[in-house]
Amino acid sequence: MRASLRPCFLGFAFLSAWLVPRLAAQASAPQAYTLEQVSLLTEASMLMGQAANLTVYRDGSKEVVDLKIPPSPAHPQEFHQIFLFDFEAHKAYVSNPISHTCFWINYVSQDAPANYDPITGSAHLMADLVQHRPTVLGTESINGMPAEVEEVSIPGQGTAKIWIATEGNFLLKYEGPGPDGKQHNWLEIKRVSFAKPPASHFVAPADCTQAQGEWSDTELHAQGEAQLSMSPHAADGLRTGGQKSGQAPAPPAPAPKSVAGSKKVYTNDDLQVAAGGEPAAGVPASPILLPRGTRVSVKYEDGSEVKLKAEEQVAFVFLVSMEDLEGYCWSGAYLGRACSLDELIQGLRAKTGGTLGLSQNPNQDPNYRYELTISSSGKRYQLEAVPRRAGLGGFLFVGEGDSEFGDFYYNPGGVATTEARKLGDMNVSGDNFKRHDL
Repeated sequence: MRASLRPCFLGFAFLSAWLVPRLAAQASAPQAYTLEQVSLLTEASMLMGQAANLTVYRDGSKEVVDLKIPPSPAHPQEFHQIFLFDFEAHKAYVSNPISHTCFWINYVSQDAPANYDPITGSAHLMADLVQHRPTVLGTESINGMPAEVEEVSIPGQGTAKIWIATEGNFLLKYEGPGPDGKQHNWLEIKRVSFAKPPASHFVAPADCTQAQGEWSDTELHAQGEAQLSMSPHAADGLRTGGQKSGQAPAPPAPAPKSVAGSKKVYTNDDLQVAAGGEPAAGVPASPILLPRGTRVSVKYEDGSEVKLKAEEQVAFVFLVSMEDLEGYCWSGAYLGRACSLDELIQGLRAKTGGTLGLSQNPNQDPNYRYELTISSSGKRYQLEAVPRRAGLGGFLFVGEGDSEFGDFYYNPGGVATTEARKLGDMNVSGDNFKRHDL
């Protein structure tokens, strides 16, 4: 199964753009503590539209982040992930107690990502704010912790308020406008203890598989199970290969059922074809080329290389671009629903003011027919690249709109179904077929 992080770090972008630069000069952060916080700054929160409850345990070279999002009408199952950072061993473990899955990835920083830990991450959160002058409003107590209150006015955006701990000089609370124009409580620390946490918190989980790639406190490059495309769900972070992220994958979606020999993936009958078909009338059958400098690398699950023809690479990049865009579409920060292929081709305005869409029209590809099939609920979907002539392989992607997980299939002999071989590590370096004004 391939996991990828879509850009859901919009709240973090607001925060890093508005917070006070003097925290960049923060004194050395404590190395042993426990903190409890409520945050909208994680990718999971941005995707699900709900605040996460995080408990952080730090003791020297190890840190644990226990992240939970309670069930809701839109998401009836609890979201639960546990991250263990071993800074000395250069490993980060990501486990899901609900699905009982676990992997680890190389981790090269000495602190956890800033959107998980505001104590060690405050300097990073504040680093980008150099042009705005905060106004000191006074002092307040946040959950029993004294804080200095500051206000920042951002032209065209609104007003943000931050509370900075008097002792320790780290961020205690942040309120500011979101993409919907409303004020949100993006972060609030509920409790902090600087006592040494029990050693039992820092025991590495057993039977974790290794994910290829590298993660740091500011970005993540990964493939395969930990595919990171933190596209502002990074500010363009994790996805097929070399994009950046500061976050880890969401929990896996339930495995879709397949019908042997059929292109349809779900056994229920509520799937409707949203778009796709022959090239538009009058469009010459000229090939669509990859953007200059783009390179595609694909492997099967067993690690063996898939040698794709030039036409197949174009089809693969189209599907990767569409899958990424569907993640934006489904996110409440952008649209909050699935997008049809027609909409992705024409482009549509997101809540953020940017345009969601493709930079190339897949219906003008003379080598493939593209189909986007979505369920009546809008939460399940599949993408297909069906070859128009012999000698080309077909692709199928199966995913769920509210999950960062999905499966890619490839059939070198024609139309791909869920009976085809599943792909593993995938890497698209360079540009793709998404518009750049998200």
